[in-house]
Amino acid sequence: MMKKVLFATLSMVFMMLAFAGCSNDDEGSNTLNGTSWARSDEEVNVVITFAEKTFKATVFTKETGNTAIEEGTYVYNPPTVSFTYIDTEEGEKITSTAKIEGNKLIFVDPEDGDTIMYVKK
Repeated sequence: MMKKVLFATLSMVFMMLAFAGCSNDDEGSNTLNGTSWARSDEEVNVVITFAEKTFKATVFTKETGNTAIEEGTYVYNPPTVSFTYIDTEEGEKITSTAKIEGNKLIFVDPEDGDTIMYVKK
């Protein structure tokens, strides 16, 4: 009788631990580490690559063949991504935000409402 009670108790504990371990590891993740997002239009090809707390945007200008790189930090509070970097041309601190919707990273220009969309690679 004691073995049955002990077995039943241990079985219940095991089942509780097994179900508790089945959560999605991505839930509540506040990092985009290892992801890349790209866009291309008539003028440029752009790829944004994320590390744990930093990002690198590689911009290839089609007309001139030049490549520029912007690097900075980001904070991801799903679905919003806040970027901070120093503009290499102007030398000033820039902050911007974007929103992730599925496999799309969308920037909206606060002045004119234009959107720029990147797709997850």
